[in-house]
Amino acid sequence: MWYKRNQEILVKVEDLSKGSHAEVEVLCDYCLEQGIETIVPKQYKTYLLQNKNNTTKDCCKKCWNLKLKDSIKLMHDVDNVSQLESIKKKKEEKSLDKFGTNCVLQNEDIK
Repeated sequence: MWYKRNQEILVKVEDLSKGSHAEVEVLCDYCLEQGIETIVPKQYKTYLLQNKNNTTKDCCKKCWNLKLKDSIKLMHDVDNVSQLESIKKKKEEKSLDKFGTNCVLQNEDIK
């Protein structure tokens, strides 16, 4: 069988190599939880890399913030990086250097 250049063909996912750049269609896991089927195109090798431990979910552009929240929760056990003590301390130090107060809102010029 002969195919023309750039002609799309359907191939079973099982027949793709692990390093394949072929685009596969995956469902957004976050939309799926809401009963909506959103298809996201993704390179097969990227799909395999991201789902290696089966701990991450696939997401569409609309749901990226939900995936970010889940990733932060998984890595740091908090909902937002601003809740980390190291980040709080860094913000406080920056405010002291820049404005001379622990919090930006304590500065009279800012008020």
